[in-house]
Amino acid sequence: PGTDAFRGIVLLGVTGFEADLLALLDALPEGSTELMVHPGRNDPSVVGWDTYIAERAVELAALLSAPVRERLGRGDIVLTRFGAA
Repeated sequence: PGTDAFRGIVLLGVTGFEADLLALLDALPEGSTELMVHPGRNDPSVVGWDTYIAERAVELAALLSAPVRERLGRGDIVLTRFGAA
């Protein structure tokens, strides 16, 4: 069990998350790839244990954006849950 590749660490905290994510998706290797992202809401209540907060909201917005949804809709990438890899 597991994936053939792991990607996403280079996306942590980048200014152009959406553009970098799209470039990463275009460059995925053949086979299965775990894509690490940390989308979420800008929730100040978690500041005490996690400083990666504003970035989570940026990631969520990018993952829900029209360009990313369009890219994923091309059919050459199949999304699955982690346990099914």
